[in-house]
Amino acid sequence: MKVFFLLLLVLISGNTVYAEQKAQSFKEMLGLAKNESSPDKKIEYLQSAAKLAKTAGDKQWVHYQIGITYGEGLGDFYRGFIEVSTAYQLGFTNKAVSAYINKYTHDPEVRFIDGDSPPLPGNPKIPAGQFSFILISDTHVLTVLPDSNYIQLKNKLIESDRFIIINGDLVSSPKDPGNYFRAKELFDSIGLPYYTSIGNHDSHYGGWFEYKHSFGKSHYSFQAGDLLVICLDSANGKLGKSQMEWLRDVLKSKNPGPCVVFSHFPLIGQPNYIFTNQTDFPEAVKLFEKYEVDWVFAGHTHAHSYVQTNGINYLTSPVFYSQYGKYIRMTYDNGKLEYKLLPLYP
Repeated sequence: MKVFFLLLLVLISGNTVYAEQKAQSFKEMLGLAKNESSPDKKIEYLQSAAKLAKTAGDKQWVHYQIGITYGEGLGDFYRGFIEVSTAYQLGFTNKAVSAYINKYTHDPEVRFIDGDSPPLPGNPKIPAGQFSFILISDTHVLTVLPDSNYIQLKNKLIESDRFIIINGDLVSSPKDPGNYFRAKELFDSIGLPYYTSIGNHDSHYGGWFEYKHSFGKSHYSFQAGDLLVICLDSANGKLGKSQMEWLRDVLKSKNPGPCVVFSHFPLIGQPNYIFTNQTDFPEAVKLFEKYEVDWVFAGHTHAHSYVQTNGINYLTSPVFYSQYGKYIRMTYDNGKLEYKLLPLYP
């Protein structure tokens, strides 16, 4: 019995000594990082400290420091964003973290290269001949939102409807992650494959995290039969250099046949709601005209509008979430698209 207690005492003492050594090493790494002028070396010390950190608070703080060093010291804002977001997800929520995350999740360049997203639905099954699809926008889902509009829409689907485009502002506010859970629940209940774009409401307050985990990438393309469909990320009123290059490549390599683009912000037709970045605006429109895009779908304004400019049809969907909600049915037949604006309620 005495031997047992002696062994137990040794083990306890050993663990205590190890914990003290570990804590001391953690503090030493922080001290080395603090006094280091080279950002690369500072990050090495901080990464070592992160591995040695014992408490959740220490882990949060070190990841935040790594992120700031990447962003401000090396100009690698994406790596900085990943580290700061790690701190945020671990529970570090001071004003500096919120400001950093808001800044970089509002940057389409960050969203463009952030590949940590679930797979998209893939290409919908399209029969030969005529088919149709649904356009809705500005669903502004809250956790307390009733499902009446979605029941109405499901009841109004016809046999030729093959998929739905939900064009931005999926939630009213991403501050409550439950809003995204509820949005996915409601969209799933319709019973058709759906494709979403990210809107300005979806990207507020670091909302990109919840959006990407619920709905996937913010830019992509898919084929619906011989119809090419392209989704653009315009959540902050601009596309950004990387997305513009990607759009150019997709259009340049597309097969002969019709093409539509959808984006939350309207590009043309409503001057109060066009892109705020005047470099993106004319360049995107020139690409549409050069590569003969047929239709461009938008939301954001909560009002229906249609205009045809230089052979391209620009269509804006009205708001969906209210008791006056409407939807649009696009009918595709032999390379041609036509639309009908329809009420949810009589």
